[in-house]
Amino acid sequence: MSGTDLGAPDFVHAYMWVDIAFAKHDPDLGDAAESLRDDIRHKMDVDQILDAKAAESKWRAAHHH
Repeated sequence: MSGTDLGAPDFVHAYMWVDIAFAKHDPDLGDAAESLRDDIRHKMDVDQILDAKAAESKWRAAHHH
């Protein structure tokens, strides 16, 4: 595998992390996190979105957020 071959995009984890960032309401992020989250969501199916939400809930519980 070359340094530029990153494999398939992981939309589930991308959505999870961007949604966590968006939920923090950081003014420095502005609308960028919401826009990125929506762009990622449009590339996902329902099961992937549910998986992302489940992973986010698990992360929040483990990190008390």
